[in-house]
Parts: sequence; C-alpha cells; structure tokens
Amino acid sequence: MLIAYDLQKNKAELEPVLKALTYEVAEEELMEYLSYRVENASVVFKAERATREVLRPLLASSSVSNIFSIIWKAVKQADKSFEKGVFKGATHAGNWIPSAIVRIAEEEKQYEYDRLKGSKICQISEVIYSLILDDPDGSFKIPLPRYTAEVMRPVLEGISSAKDAKIA
Repeated sequence: MLIAYDLQKNKAELEPVLKALTYEVAEEELMEYLSYRVENASVVFKAERATREVLRPLLASSSVSNIFSIIWKAVKQADKSFEKGVFKGATHAGNWIPSAIVRIAEEEKQYEYDRLKGSKICQISEVIYSLILDDPDGSFKIPLPRYTAEVMRPVLEGISSAKDAKIA
C-alpha cells in the first residue's frame, strides 16, 4: 500500500524512468515470445543480440502486437525452410530469424491484435500499466512513442485518464 501511495503521489516525476522501463519491458516481452515460438519449432535460436538490435527500432513504429505477428511469421518461415532443407542445420535456420523479422516488418501491414488472455504479463509491466497508469492492456496495441506521448504523459501529469487519452 505504501508503494502504491508513493507511486500515485509521484507520478509526474517518474515519467522518464517509466518511459525507459516500458521500452525495456516491451523488448523482454518480445524476446520471451520469440523463445516461446522457437520452443515449438524445429530451429535452434542463438541470435539473441542480433534480434534485439532488429527489434529495438521496430518498437518505434510498430505496436507490440504487430511485432508478435512478425516474430510468429519469421519463426514459422524459418521452421518451414529448415524442414525443406534450405538451411544447413537447425542453428543456421534459427540464425536467419533476425533478417526474416526485418524483411517481414518491411512488408507487413499494421494490424491491431488483442493480447492473448492466457499470456503471462511480467510483474513490472503489471505495475506500470495496471497500478500506475490504470491501463491493463498498456501499449500492446499502440507503438511505444505514441503511447508515451499521447497516453502515458497526460496520465502521469494528471491531465486525463488512460481511457480518455486513448479516445482523444
């Protein structure tokens, strides 16, 4: 209760920290989703650093839900190509995923997806979006720069609620 009170009282001062945290949490959520998709595929994924470098710029223009779709397609393509013998091994197929993400992102239309009800949301994300911003779905459907400018900032400054900011 004390932490919740402190967060409510100092919302405006927390904006830079919360903004940075939202990007870090989103990146980790994307990597976690990628790991989940790879677990259900035949490929072996070892290109974490290259994938993070590819995902960071995508967060500036795409919502987390769109990037989930891109990751799903990239892993699916790598898996199918591996099964067809296009790659020299499962690791080679897995290492192809970052470049597939870039290619798919360039071709991908932006769709809005709902968060899967069964998907686990990390505790930090839960605190930021549910407790501080009163917006449980958070930035899942909105690119982070737009979310932080149009929703997070007004909520933290006490100008509007997340629901009102999303409608405006």
